[in-house]
Amino acid sequence: MAVIKLVIFVLTTVLVAVIMQRIVVVWDVLRSTVIAIHAPGPCIELEDADGGSGDLSVLPDGRVFISSGFFPGSRGKLLFTDFLDPTHAVRELQIQGNINVSEAHFHGLSLWLNKEKGTMTIAVVNHPTSGQDTIEFFNFDEKKQTLIHTKTVKDPLFSSLNDIVLVQENQFYVTCSQKWTRLELFLHIKMGEVLFYDGIKVKVVAGGHLFANGINVSPDQRFVYVAELLEKKISVYERKSDNSIELKQSKYLDTGVSNIEVDPHTGDLWVGAHPRISTLVSYMWKEGQGMVSPSQVLKIKAENGILEDVIEVYLDDGGELTASSVAAFFKNRLIIGSLASNLLLCDVKYSK
Repeated sequence: MAVIKLVIFVLTTVLVAVIMQRIVVVWDVLRSTVIAIHAPGPCIELEDADGGSGDLSVLPDGRVFISSGFFPGSRGKLLFTDFLDPTHAVRELQIQGNINVSEAHFHGLSLWLNKEKGTMTIAVVNHPTSGQDTIEFFNFDEKKQTLIHTKTVKDPLFSSLNDIVLVQENQFYVTCSQKWTRLELFLHIKMGEVLFYDGIKVKVVAGGHLFANGINVSPDQRFVYVAELLEKKISVYERKSDNSIELKQSKYLDTGVSNIEVDPHTGDLWVGAHPRISTLVSYMWKEGQGMVSPSQVLKIKAENGILEDVIEVYLDDGGELTASSVAAFFKNRLIIGSLASNLLLCDVKYSK
């Protein structure tokens, strides 16, 4: 009997110690940080993105494609604006084809230009109201300015998808957190993965991420960048010939990193981030209703694909822009997306 009591005591002690260690770790992730508001220059709000602007991507000529409608209750839309448009208009693109847009909730987005064919492919993460997550493919009709739905990619591994990056017209990497995202948050269990689709099948190429979020590639496609929101870092992977990836660097950023855009000319990363994860969690649970959460944009210098200096370009307490999710730079202007509110367009007076 004494032995049994001793075993129970030891097991209980270990369990309590593990729980306390998890609490300390989670508290460190959620703890508040000081917010000192600043911007790189004058900023204006771009209206007509009432469903949010969870992700976006910019073409070399300054045209911007935006995913909207992430939260339940908002309608899935794909939006368009242009850095060079003096009116800064944001408009919804009409979608044609075999897709139930009324049930769509769009999230991560990626573009692929086929220079030989003169065509453009858009791939978007979709969280349909009923059913499993999917990747939706569209062709952009330049003349009609419409999106033609071409196919839906489904797979049993698609669960809690987040962001996507095309590396060919029909191949992509995508991040996911599998089914138990709350376990990742509260127990700090690393369940996030990176998947690769080769045009036929899906496979896991990396795992052990703590809420895998944004993903992108270097301009030469040699490196894959993965944002880990709860680890507050970006992991740099090198691509192999079989599209597997090997970890080369982990860059700690002390903020909840979200989506990543890569400057095609310099290779620098522009990152939308959440500097106060505790308010982001509340914001997510209430689906953006009546809540604000601070916003942050980082510019990360990259040299031969490896991350170096980090510059904070924008920081706000949520009053001007709440829950920033993505940012992209074009000709001394910065566009910033948000999970549930309008876009912000800023002049960049400085950005070394």
